[in-house]
Formats: sequence, structure tokens, C-alpha cells
Amino acid sequence: MNKKNLIKVLFITTCLFLTSFNLKSQCNDTLVDLAILQSGPDAIFIKEFKVRFKKGKTNRPAKVAKYPVYLKDSTNYRFNVLNAKEFDGKVILQLFRNGKLMGSTYDFTNLEYKNSFDFECKHTDRYQILMSFIEGKAGCAVGI
Repeated sequence: MNKKNLIKVLFITTCLFLTSFNLKSQCNDTLVDLAILQSGPDAIFIKEFKVRFKKGKTNRPAKVAKYPVYLKDSTNYRFNVLNAKEFDGKVILQLFRNGKLMGSTYDFTNLEYKNSFDFECKHTDRYQILMSFIEGKAGCAVGI
């Protein structure tokens, strides 16, 4: 390999490395910071939930991330999601208590998507957060 080709290979490899690093960083901590800002000045940040999934296939159903949370009664919670721009997928964040849906960023009846929902907790208990992408599309997102 001559010197000119070696320089081209090193340049392309470096560009690919920097691009993958940049996408990864936007998909993680930068996305969390943006989601916190999007929540509004009155919101108090408690926890983050990150998801990144490849596209679901017929023989491999779409993935679902599950996170247990402990919520306290007489407290209002705001659940907010933010999707990475470099992916087509839109994340759905659902909150369950004992198998019952308590809130969601997606209305399956009216097929309406929203970036957040508020939840007035009336029972101190262990809840479950489920996160997946609409239609099993590839995506990266954060819920807070």
C-alpha cells in the first residue's frame, strides 16, 4: 500500500470513529440534558431511563426495556421522553402498577403521541416503566 492510499484509509477510519462516537454521545448524556431542559423549570430531575434498540424483525419481536421505580403517594410526577434525531423510532414510555396502565406517552386508541405525561401518585408502591419504539423501529431515546 502506497503512502497516499494509507493516508486515505487512516482518514476514513478516523472519520468513521469520530462519527460513531458523536452519535453515541448524542444518544446518551446529551439527550438526557436536553430532556431535563424540556421538562420545564418547575420539574425536579429524579432518574433517567435510556434505551437504544435495533429495528424489530418478524422472527425477532421489538424489544421492551423494563425499569422498576418506587413512587411516593401525594406526589406529582412528570414523565418526559426525548428521541435522538438520528433515528426514525419514537419511544413510548408507559407506567404500570400491578399490571394496570397508569400513564403513557402514546394513546393507542387515538394513535396520538406526546413527549410527556403527568402522574398524580395516590399509592406509595413499586411501579414498572416500560419503554419501546412505535412499530418496532430502530431508535435511541431517554425518559426522565
